[in-house]
Amino acid sequence: FVGVFIAIVICGVMRIAIVSAFAILALLFSTLYPAMLRAGLSKKTTISALFLGTCFDWGPADFVVAVVLGGAGDSDIQGYFLSASVYVVPIMILICALVSGKIMEYWDKKDGYVLGSDSPETEETAGELPPLGYAILPLLPLILIIVFSKVFFQDVSISVVAAVVISLFVSFLLECIRKKNVLERTTDLTVWLSSMGGGFANLFLMVASIQLFAGMLSKLGGFTWLINVLIGSGISGWLMFFLAGVFVILMAVLIGEPSAISAILAGPVQTAANSLGIPFYAAIFPLQTANAFRCLSIGTGPHIQYCSNYAGCSALDISKRCAIPCIIIFLTSCLGAFFILG
Repeated sequence: FVGVFIAIVICGVMRIAIVSAFAILALLFSTLYPAMLRAGLSKKTTISALFLGTCFDWGPADFVVAVVLGGAGDSDIQGYFLSASVYVVPIMILICALVSGKIMEYWDKKDGYVLGSDSPETEETAGELPPLGYAILPLLPLILIIVFSKVFFQDVSISVVAAVVISLFVSFLLECIRKKNVLERTTDLTVWLSSMGGGFANLFLMVASIQLFAGMLSKLGGFTWLINVLIGSGISGWLMFFLAGVFVILMAVLIGEPSAISAILAGPVQTAANSLGIPFYAAIFPLQTANAFRCLSIGTGPHIQYCSNYAGCSALDISKRCAIPCIIIFLTSCLGAFFILG
């Protein structure tokens, strides 16, 4: 229970600063994963807890949030983070972490797992560890964005890109000073820039495809017509946004990456929210949170395939352990949108 709780909280908090779930998993597979196995947890439970912790899409630079807001023509990801996510997501993480421990304990008992059976027989030797102060570097972009925001300064602001670039060169200078070898550190920097270029190339293609698809559906007016029909039927606005989130959940389970569908729905949801007098962030929050159900896409989800291959277990074993926590995440997001953001 304690191990699962800690793993989910750590992963959930790291998602603020590290926008890639793959990056967090790769980092924790070499650090927290073996430690949890040595503590006696099963491979299935350990991998499921780490995987579940990466399903919280929040932070001032999160890709899923950017895509969903972009579908409604809103690019203020920082404002969404400071006005909506930061008030609800921590509650979601804590509730999910509390419930998941008991759920995974149940599945371990059902599988007949004996505590410590999956513990590694040999201890791994750690490589060179950086100074403890380096732990602040992944959080530096977040710190800059929060400090230079309307929370503290009304006339000074900093973009996500600027915060990342500043943090990159601060890290570069610190490494140059510590290693006293500028040439090698420059090589490290080029690797980072090349990887970033490849990532942005994929991001650009995905965003362009989403915009084209969303534009075609917008011309057809399918989702707008459906939303207008629902409004005219007298259905509650909150129930309508809940059903939109359920639709995204179904798409997430079927196709594994529902952000494009969320972006298409975001525009009609914004229109409906304005006509019903409901804050846009409150209306869109369950829709954005529903993207967490991509972790239940056994056939097409790349994240769950990556985790199952690493742990040597089936994707179905992971999805069974994550199903109820994901439902709790969505229901908590709906309650948070209604009572906190609404």
